[in-house]
Amino acid sequence: MNLSNLKQGLLLLLMFSSFTLKAQNRMKDITDISQYDLYDDENGKRVERVQFTSDDKIYFVVFVGDSMIKLTIDGEKVPPANWGKYADLISSVRQKMKEQEKKNREQARLNEIQAAKNREQSRRNEIQEEKNREQVRLNEIQVEKNIEQAKRNEEQQRLNVEQVKRNEEQVEKNRQQEKENEEQVKLNEIQAAKNQEQARLNEIQAEKNKAQAKLMEKMEKDLTSDLISDKIISSGSELRECMIDDDEMKVNGVRQPEDVFKKYHEKYLSGQYGLNSGMIRFNKNGLRVEN
Repeated sequence: MNLSNLKQGLLLLLMFSSFTLKAQNRMKDITDISQYDLYDDENGKRVERVQFTSDDKIYFVVFVGDSMIKLTIDGEKVPPANWGKYADLISSVRQKMKEQEKKNREQARLNEIQAAKNREQSRRNEIQEEKNREQVRLNEIQVEKNIEQAKRNEEQQRLNVEQVKRNEEQVEKNRQQEKENEEQVKLNEIQAAKNQEQARLNEIQAEKNKAQAKLMEKMEKDLTSDLISDKIISSGSELRECMIDDDEMKVNGVRQPEDVFKKYHEKYLSGQYGLNSGMIRFNKNGLRVEN
């Protein structure tokens, strides 16, 4: 090897060491890979999208195959002509992505092995559970038979006790029925007397109702006549509603003057009709007295 070739070798070694040191420093600068997506596009090409933080800046890179097609820093798109400035950083990110993907594949392989073991153990557990369930079923059948026999024995004993009780109850019922019959005769005599008294009271009440009906009819006619006479309404058919209480008087919803109110209050609530009430009301259903 001549001196020229030795110099070239040393120069290449220094360049490689410098590149490796820069890549390692860049790897240290990458503080967070917050997003990583890997999928195949419509043409079947591998698409990678990664977002990471370096020097308090957020980088977003898209690769199709081995080619970078997009780079943004803090949301600002970087022109392809300037991509070379970030070649070391991007290379470090891709290296970190590859290492992580390798770890993921290894973990997935280990997960599959563990899943297979779990499935086998689950199958064994299911077989044992099935055996346990069958034994429990057999035990339950035997217990059910024992319970059923015990229930039959208890039922027969209960029937025997109940029959004795029914016999005793029947004797008591017979004695009670005789007593009730004697009591019912007395009650019938009392009720007959009450019925006679109630009939007498009903006759008295009927007379009172007739008198009250006549009074209401007279009061309705007098009230209508007075309202027409005082020119509050022009005819009986005009009267739809009238109300008089201790505070006011309204005719067809219109409150009447104080002198009119006093006149009608004195006559219809305090005067000749002898009402012990605080209100009279007339509407389509007729005249009604209310407390």
